[in-house]
Amino acid sequence: MELLTLAVALASLTYALGALILGLPIPYRPLKRWGPRLMADAVAAMIIVSSLGILLWLSDKVMEIIGVTWGNFYDWMTVRFTVLLAVYGGLQYVSTLLRSSGLDILLPIVSGTVSAVSAALTGLRLIFFVALALQRLRYYFVILGSVFYSIPFRIGRSVGATMISIGLVAYIAMPALPLFVEAFSPDVPGFSIPVNHTIVVDVKDSVGTPIPYPLLELRDSGGEVEGVIVGDMYGRVVLGGEKDMLPPTFNYSIRVGFLGYYFDTVPGFITELSNGSTIVVPNLVYSTGVGVLIHDIIMEVVSNEPGEIQLRAVSVLASPEVLVTKVAYITDVNVHIGNITYGCQWVRSYWLDIPLDTCQVTGLEPGDMLSIDYLPGPYPGPNIREKRIVYGDSVEEMVESLTTYAAAVLYRELVLPAMYMGVVVSLTVAAARVLGGSIRLLPR
Repeated sequence: MELLTLAVALASLTYALGALILGLPIPYRPLKRWGPRLMADAVAAMIIVSSLGILLWLSDKVMEIIGVTWGNFYDWMTVRFTVLLAVYGGLQYVSTLLRSSGLDILLPIVSGTVSAVSAALTGLRLIFFVALALQRLRYYFVILGSVFYSIPFRIGRSVGATMISIGLVAYIAMPALPLFVEAFSPDVPGFSIPVNHTIVVDVKDSVGTPIPYPLLELRDSGGEVEGVIVGDMYGRVVLGGEKDMLPPTFNYSIRVGFLGYYFDTVPGFITELSNGSTIVVPNLVYSTGVGVLIHDIIMEVVSNEPGEIQLRAVSVLASPEVLVTKVAYITDVNVHIGNITYGCQWVRSYWLDIPLDTCQVTGLEPGDMLSIDYLPGPYPGPNIREKRIVYGDSVEEMVESLTTYAAAVLYRELVLPAMYMGVVVSLTVAAARVLGGSIRLLPR
């Protein structure tokens, strides 16, 4: 109310100044011309101040007639944000698949679409904050506009007219944005990311000890390598999730790479039903940096503790082979057959940047005890770029589908709202020009 009183007082002052200038006995035309102009400005300001209540009521009535509300506008904006965030998340998922599957050539397309979707989100945020400020400050826009409008000599008339126009025209037009977008938006093509299940398998040696950082190699029925995936330090390998796109049904034969060798496993395959299963490497005994690889010989595990492995030969076949392989920095390693220290000739090799030392043990007879004692240490894990599983051409098809979908969404969520905001600004400026006196009341 104080601001309205101030606006009335300024309008009265404007009228008084106009009457004073009109009555001055000074025959100076440029000055005398301000008399009736100020009086007309004062009358116009008083009309606007007196009509503010009616104007505000009429603006609400117009919104009711055209069927728009601020509540529906905010609901619409929430849906728009949800759609764009879903598209953004889908693009990030596709980017992860492309990087893991080696299809880097498609990354620029997805990256450009991600940038466009991010720009659309930024634009919608700007519209949201403008609308929020307009709804909450509408009354102050109109009242302050009337105060500026009433300042003598038209000092604040343009500012006041603009603020009044914003509080009336833009306030009505902004909630109508959904109507404009829905009227001119194209049909957005449907898009759905294929449902991708997650499979977790545990890789263990012949006595159930988890094998750290196992390299799981998966081949299809034709022998082609479909995936090369490294497990974690607890022997757990995760397929699917955010890194793979698994077929609905599959049957991959598997091998496990570890300590420089590739082992057949039990079971020797993995399917879509293998979740929560265990893969066993039957020819391996492992403990804290040292592994014993057994071939054509049956050995019983007597002890398998950190720093000590004891095996007893049960049956020896035609060409038995026992290899003791350790990570190179494992020290103080002693190999014994019974009570005799075996003279190991360690052979250094490198496998995926892991330095390994291998000793071949020969001469074992049934009943012999093979003992290895050493200073235990961790297994570092292989340095290899994984090849994640990608189902056929699904990624390329998904990229094409998603970019088409994203383009339609961008047109709907960014281009059309930007066009409508231009229309709102034009209407607001036009109304401000009318209130600001673009139609002259007095000739020059």
